[in-house]
Amino acid sequence: IKTFRSDTQRPNLLEDNYITYITEDHNKQIWFGTFKGVYILNKETYEIRKVNLKNTTNLWIYSIYCTNDGTIWVSTPGILHHLNSDGTLIKQYPLHFEGAARTVFLIYESPQGETIISTTGTGMYKLDKEKDELIPFYPHPTYRNIEKIIYDDNHDCYWVSTWGNGIIRFEPKSENTDSIYTPMPLPKDAQNRPIGNTYHMVKDDFTGYLWLTTERGIHAFEITSNKRIKEINTIPFIHQGNKLLYEIHKDKNSSLWVSAFDIESFIIDFNKTTTKEYTLPALKERLKSNPSILSLFVDSDGDFWFLQERFGLCLYNPRNNRLTLHSEIPALKNVALSDKFLFAPSTLTNNVWIGTDLGTVYEIRK
Repeated sequence: IKTFRSDTQRPNLLEDNYITYITEDHNKQIWFGTFKGVYILNKETYEIRKVNLKNTTNLWIYSIYCTNDGTIWVSTPGILHHLNSDGTLIKQYPLHFEGAARTVFLIYESPQGETIISTTGTGMYKLDKEKDELIPFYPHPTYRNIEKIIYDDNHDCYWVSTWGNGIIRFEPKSENTDSIYTPMPLPKDAQNRPIGNTYHMVKDDFTGYLWLTTERGIHAFEITSNKRIKEINTIPFIHQGNKLLYEIHKDKNSSLWVSAFDIESFIIDFNKTTTKEYTLPALKERLKSNPSILSLFVDSDGDFWFLQERFGLCLYNPRNNRLTLHSEIPALKNVALSDKFLFAPSTLTNNVWIGTDLGTVYEIRK
């Protein structure tokens, strides 16, 4: 792990160590924002340079987005900056709407190539490419804080998550203006109270569910054939109760990464890769020692062969919690099996090869 920050060793690296946003551009550069400006990190040289935003260099960076054309959009209070990937400025767009400076929740590119911008407190705007200015995009007096937009090609509609109103179905093509925005049932917390405030939302590629983090937990929704959503029971695989979660991101393998405050952050892996912990209670009970495993081999029966620091070779059956030490076997009692070694399977059933760092190889029968 390499850490980049201003400290006694590099006092002038950054003007502020609080990182507000981070993303990667098409040139594999890392763009990150702070409370005092935006920076570009070169992953090959680790060089960090500050981006010149003209007279707004030390402003708080609210969000950073890289669009399909490779350009970068940086939001500060009252201004949206459009930049090339080398950090040069293309244009600045004012974000003063309804008498107040706004910031950008997100920048979304629709399947039709539209650039849609969601701002704090005033809803969505679209970039008019001919006039090169931001114009209102289906404004609604209720749905004014839109955190995420996801296009659903199966149902030809959008799903938007909001602050205050949960998930909304958004259909800009609707001929009926009253059905452009259709609210969905609000998720409920552990006390069965409805939650309208949402943080992040993704749509997974395996089940097609919408996953939503709220101020009190995470929720999964199935999209039904009639373009509604139905909440899915997550009890079998997610810790229940109210949780302080924030972001949820989908990686290139379509696993979902969820960040948390009061529990461990966790990954929802649709490839069904699971992690199981073996605390080796039999070892703790017999040796009065915590596991300190230097080498490990799992045979075809699922039994564990391992080298325990200072005690030597151990054979552990996880099904009945049985532990056998090599020092308990008369034929092995005087064999030097307490040094570093490697395991390899034998072609003989129930046998294993052990190679030590003393220049000796043993074949041992289970």
